[in-house]
Amino acid sequence: SPDGTRVVTASYDKTARVWDAITGRPVTPPLEHRDIVTAAVFSPDGTRVVTANGGKTARVWDAGTGEPVTPPLEHQGLVFAAAFSADGTRVVTASRDKTVRVWDAKTGTLVVAPLEHQGFVTAVGFSPDGKRVVTASTDRAARVWDAKTGELMTSPLEHQGIIYAAAFSPDGTRVVTVSEDKTARVWDARTGKPITEPLEHRGIARVAVFSPDGTRVVTVSEDKTARIWTLPLHAGSLEDWKLLARCSPFMFSHGVLTANREPFTMCTAITTSSASLAPQASAKNSPIIVDMDLK
Repeated sequence: SPDGTRVVTASYDKTARVWDAITGRPVTPPLEHRDIVTAAVFSPDGTRVVTANGGKTARVWDAGTGEPVTPPLEHQGLVFAAAFSADGTRVVTASRDKTVRVWDAKTGTLVVAPLEHQGFVTAVGFSPDGKRVVTASTDRAARVWDAKTGELMTSPLEHQGIIYAAAFSPDGTRVVTVSEDKTARVWDARTGKPITEPLEHRGIARVAVFSPDGTRVVTVSEDKTARIWTLPLHAGSLEDWKLLARCSPFMFSHGVLTANREPFTMCTAITTSSASLAPQASAKNSPIIVDMDLK
């Protein structure tokens, strides 16, 4: 739970359970389902739990009493994952029926039309500000959606195999994905372009998470290793900065700061489009790796 006092678990025995993190004793009666429970997550304030299960539904529960808070959140296939928005007002679910659905966490009603993939949706999560949703799929693409309208916000974030996980960075500017193609990728969440070279494992990559400060990513693979990758801190390639520098009214000439005699004529357009200097893939953006053997 957010305050660290409780643990929630999901099981093939068709229950989720809330436990006291100190004593290990159950806090509520079992949260019972009709099929295996695939995921269980606390709300940001710790008062509720959302569960996903093989019975084609997700459920929102009172974390103190174990009573359901909403009607079942229904799909047409097994539900792989579920998550709350940061403010706890919405729940997003991902399913084998090739859709993602955004629900009102209080009423259990749909907030937007289903978000559709061409394959099973394996993972889902909100951006920190709750305005976007990132999804991962067996169709070899992750996607970033507007959580209110359901519209796509970037081009597909493509791998060469099934994508097993996708998550936003803590500041919401980047997305990390992991895939059957043995790589993790870090993407610009605004443009959908890769920020680094592929982060390579020797086996299928299953999990990836940003550090709290967003400067590192940890990945877990079937090659029996976890890896910590230190990401580049600078935004943009050298060419980005060279182009932007041409807009400056100043320049260095023989070590002396002087007026720029040949300012770039398209400065206004470049300054507008490059204000955030969206990072681009570059050989110079290779991450630093720390390996951890999981044998």
